[in-house]
Amino acid sequence: MVELRAEMRESILRQVRQEVRYLVQRLRATEPYAMFTTTVDRLQSAKRLTDAVRQTGWESLVVVGETPVACIHVIDSDSGPAQAATAFANVPAALAAAVHAAERAASRDLSIEDISVVRVGQLGIMVVWVPAEKIVVPMRLRYERRDLKPNCVYSEVQFIRRVLKFASEVESR
Repeated sequence: MVELRAEMRESILRQVRQEVRYLVQRLRATEPYAMFTTTVDRLQSAKRLTDAVRQTGWESLVVVGETPVACIHVIDSDSGPAQAATAFANVPAALAAAVHAAERAASRDLSIEDISVVRVGQLGIMVVWVPAEKIVVPMRLRYERRDLKPNCVYSEVQFIRRVLKFASEVESR
């Protein structure tokens, strides 16, 4: 019985290794897109998102075939790329869904250079931003919001107003 389990274990390990090799051969990274952060304080005086954001690095989606499986962040520092971080789970899929929503709403075909990601860290909001189109598509929200829904397209002005309203509600809790 013990010998049979060992044989099964080895067979399963061989299959897993074979599948991993197959997936690794199919892995590819997208062209990098810019990563930005902002704060509620910066948004309060901003007329456009451009006035409120600060670039913090670059990010690429890692895909297997057409399926996003990870995001790789390279964070800028004064002395060059400082660190890389990898996000798995629902972030890559949420990013891909928001990019598709932005592409549907844009007045022209978008390339990776047209797309950025912005985080409003203290509120747990992450959005796809298309500066040339002045549109924002929320990706993932820490708090469930009726007026700021994932994969819905907002103008920059609408987005800023809704984030500021949300921030004031959170602050008053």
